Amino acid sequence: MIVKRFVGDNAEGALRQAKTELGEDAIILSSGPTRDVWWRFWQRRYQVLVAADMKERAAAEPRPRPLAPIPLVRPDVRPAPRQPEAPWSEMVGLLQSLDRRLKRLEDVEDAEVPPRGHGAAEALLMTAGVSEGLAVQLAEKLPRDDWRDPLKARLLERLGRPQPVSLKDPIVLTAVGPTGSGKTTTLAKLAAHFALVQKRRVLLVTTDTYRVAAAEQLRTFAAILSVPLEVALRPQEVEGLVARSTHDVILIDTAGRSPFHELHLAEIHSVIRAAAVRGPSEVLAVLPATMRAEEMLLAARRFAPEGAKICFTKLDEAERPGAMIEAALALGWPLGYMTDGQSVPEDIEAGDPARLVNWVLNPDPVAGGETHG
Repeated sequence: MIVKRFVGDNAEGALRQAKTELGEDAIILSSGPTRDVWWRFWQRRYQVLVAADMKERAAAEPRPRPLAPIPLVRPDVRPAPRQPEAPWSEMVGLLQSLDRRLKRLEDVEDAEVPPRGHGAAEALLMTAGVSEGLAVQLAEKLPRDDWRDPLKARLLERLGRPQPVSLKDPIVLTAVGPTGSGKTTTLAKLAAHFALVQKRRVLLVTTDTYRVAAAEQLRTFAAILSVPLEVALRPQEVEGLVARSTHDVILIDTAGRSPFHELHLAEIHSVIRAAAVRGPSEVLAVLPATMRAEEMLLAARRFAPEGAKICFTKLDEAERPGAMIEAALALGWPLGYMTDGQSVPEDIEAGDPARLVNWVLNPDPVAGGETHG
């Protein structure tokens, strides 16, 4: 038995719906008007509640003829017999054989591709502040074991031998570099070494008339060392001082400048040319170890001519030697000196590459300290 409500616009419409769905034998239980939507109080519709016996209706209706089942397998085709499973031992042997073949393929591939380098050597160089590209290059084809000595030899060969100033003949040395690199203090240390240790006649010349303290600082050192000091206001005055001097060593201090100021750079280059008026003349590119490698390269190439000697200063303030090694290798210029403090004349030495290399291989908390030497 099923009971269902039918709603139409009028009684005829509701009865038509009931007859269509439940058939002629359906029984009307109730009928009357209805409101489907309460807020539409003006709109009335008609409803009928109808019941019908669906079992009798289903029995009266003809049943559809069932379809014949479709065979899953053709009668003339027999399924293939099931293959017996391989024993477990055979499966293990097959996997082991496949693993051996893959191993042989990997060995052949490794033999054809040359090794990129020792990962531990690369990691050590990068920890020291060397860029990844240079670290890979320096570690290339190092032996798998005992690579530290070959790496040390390679670095020493690439950096070259130290080349401090030679005093066989009278020499003029001009110090150039960015502001705050330590040029004045470095020249004071060299003047003390040449005058007190080498017993040479030394003349100090300063062109740094832009900073009042610079000339006074060098004048104080000159008075302590008992060496003369001259102040040159223009490059032409430098040329006259050098031409008239009979000293064994002339040390010229220049003003610190920005590497981007073309006018000031031109003035420094004029001083360098004036210093060569009487013969052998050298340029010392003073670079603080606290700078980044790219900053060192920019300053050196802007201030100094090709082939100048490098002086790394403030090693006691640097955390790692990688920037100095990278700059020195990129420039290809000889190492002249290194300084690691303010004491005159103690805190200066020849630019021995072994100090930087030992610092890479044996890092310690004292950056650039004596333990590296």
